[in-house]
Amino acid sequence: MTAGQVAGLLAAFALLVLVIFIGIFLTKLVSTLDRVNHSLNDVTKDINAISKKSEGVLTESRQLINEVNHDMNIVRPVFKASADLGKSVSNVNQTVSDMGKHFKKRRKLRRSRFYKLGALLFSIFSLRKHK
Repeated sequence: MTAGQVAGLLAAFALLVLVIFIGIFLTKLVSTLDRVNHSLNDVTKDINAISKKSEGVLTESRQLINEVNHDMNIVRPVFKASADLGKSVSNVNQTVSDMGKHFKKRRKLRRSRFYKLGALLFSIFSLRKHK
């Protein structure tokens, strides 16, 4: 064998080893890509399931919000009536308080008038007795 043949044989052997390593690498790469593809399919299925469930939750939430709004429309007049009743009671209370003050002033005024009249009559009668 000549040196050129040995060099050709070594080059062929090196090329064979390179092709084998590339083949092993590509086989592992394909296997990894298959696993990634399978994982992506699982994630896609899970996301689809979650989105379907979330649609159901959103639908129920909308229904619940609509029911709450409907119930609030029913209850709102009760609160308004309660507020109006509170104002009315406060107004009645103020009116009664004002009337009490008015009657108290009138009673004082009457008392002072009666007192003056009584004092006048007393002084008149007391002067007559002394004569």
